[in-house]
Amino acid sequence: MDSNIGISRARLEALSQELARANQRRMRDLRESLDDSRRAVAQQTRAAAGDRVELSDEAVALSRTEDTTPRSDAERAERAQALRELHEQGQLNTPERIARAAERLLSGSEEA
Repeated sequence: MDSNIGISRARLEALSQELARANQRRMRDLRESLDDSRRAVAQQTRAAAGDRVELSDEAVALSRTEDTTPRSDAERAERAQALRELHEQGQLNTPERIARAAERLLSGSEEA
């Protein structure tokens, strides 16, 4: 009977050591995963910190004018219907309209 107890104790000791090694490996893997996550968050934070937008005083003033206020739903729907009709009639992308749009884009004006 003593020999069975000795074998069981040896086996128990071996299992205990294997469990300890497995726990150590798991902890190492978790630490590495945590470190990877921290590096990724730090990198994203640095990247986000680099994105900035600064508006000039003129841009801020222009953003407050009436011309930039959103139109009502009815006005938008009316404008969309008018553009739809022009498109159906083949008059939406005429050379004149394209030239006028290009002038507006290049000059930065809405009135060209």
